[in-house]
This record gives sequence, C-alpha cells and structure tokens, in this order.
Amino acid sequence: MVYTRYANWLKINGQPVITEGLTNLLAAYVTATYTYDDRYTLSANTRSDFSNAFGSRSNERFLPTWGISARWNLDKDVLKKMKWVNGAALRLSYGTQGNMLKGQTPYTIIEKGTLYSTYGAFGSTIAYFPNPNLQWEKIDAYNAALDFALFNNRLNGSVGFFIRKPAMPF
Repeated sequence: MVYTRYANWLKINGQPVITEGLTNLLAAYVTATYTYDDRYTLSANTRSDFSNAFGSRSNERFLPTWGISARWNLDKDVLKKMKWVNGAALRLSYGTQGNMLKGQTPYTIIEKGTLYSTYGAFGSTIAYFPNPNLQWEKIDAYNAALDFALFNNRLNGSVGFFIRKPAMPF
C-alpha cells in the first residue's frame, strides 16, 4: 500500500527521525585540604565518572580521575623580612581529566533517507560506524603559578604556566 499524501507531506516537512539518544552520566567526588601554619597547603581530590555511552564495553564505563595541588605562602616564610612584599605564593598542581569524545558511538547509526517513488520505500544511509576502540579521552594537566602583591598591595598579579597533554595509557 502506498501512502502518497504522507510521502508528499515528508517532502515538504523533512525526514522523520527516530532516535534513542539517552545517555546516563553519574559522577562522584571527594576532596580534602590541609593547611599547616598558614604557610603550606596541600589539596587532593578524586572523581569517578560513570557512563552508559560505551555500550557493552563495561571496562570503559568507569573513569577514575584525581588531582593534587600544593601552595607555599612565600611571604610567611622565606620572604617575610621584605616589607615591600605583602603577599607571595607558589602554586603547583597535577591532575588527570577525562572527556567523552563527541560523535563517537559503539553502535551503527542508520539514518532514514528520502522516499524513492520507484521502490515505494525509503532509502537509508549509515551515518556513524561503530567505534570498536571507544574509550574515555584521558588528559594529564600540569600547572604552576606565582601570585604576588607588592608595595602595600598597589601591584598585584599572577604568572602561570600550564601544560595539557594526552595521558599515557596504563
């Protein structure tokens, strides 16, 4: 049976799309900070991400990440005799991060194409092929910074440096 009115409506209004794109994400984190003598501060955190976007690859559904940072208040330690220094701190940190790559899927995604009047049916095309190596994108991040306040806080600033690079596989 051919539904010509429906086929004409599709030509005017576009192609129907049927998708199930439900992605579940869950994250949990813990953080802790310790300061000693208002000079040294150490912070640590960890986070775990869970996702169902990896299909049946259960080993890739879970991603633990972590970070550690340290702050040394130089103005309360080695620079405390310099009266023109009102504040100085050295900050260092390292951590791992994870991202999900956009447009990647463990499934074959087929899109319905146009209605072929010759066949009386819709054509289809493969929009995305399954990625057999789908996994979290893992990144290492390194940061270093020097914060300062000088001359009765008339000159304040921060100089920082960071590097982000793909994490080495374990």
